[in-house]
Amino acid sequence: MPRPPERVGAIADELLKSFDRALELRANIAKLEDELAPLEKRLVWTLMPAAFGPEHWGPHSPSPADSVLEGVRHAPIGGREEDVDWPFQKADVKVLRAAWNEWKKRGKAA
Repeated sequence: MPRPPERVGAIADELLKSFDRALELRANIAKLEDELAPLEKRLVWTLMPAAFGPEHWGPHSPSPADSVLEGVRHAPIGGREEDVDWPFQKADVKVLRAAWNEWKKRGKAA
């Protein structure tokens, strides 16, 4: 097996700083993902079905906080060209975002 090439010169400060910051950001993201996962599960599995009905919301659904619902989804599912829940989920999220904006204006009332 060939040996890897030898490093030439010192490792630049920019590389070390960038590497350090990348490690820091990855650690922060991991912490946020640990907080986000149960929140999104509750949103998708419990709160959205309770508010908008279980017909279009459940474990199979994307998070209503995910920007993916702002786009167009063409995924063949069971021979269909578009996921049948998609338009309903987009409409529900539009209603949710409007209510959220009003809630924020009121100062995030408890």
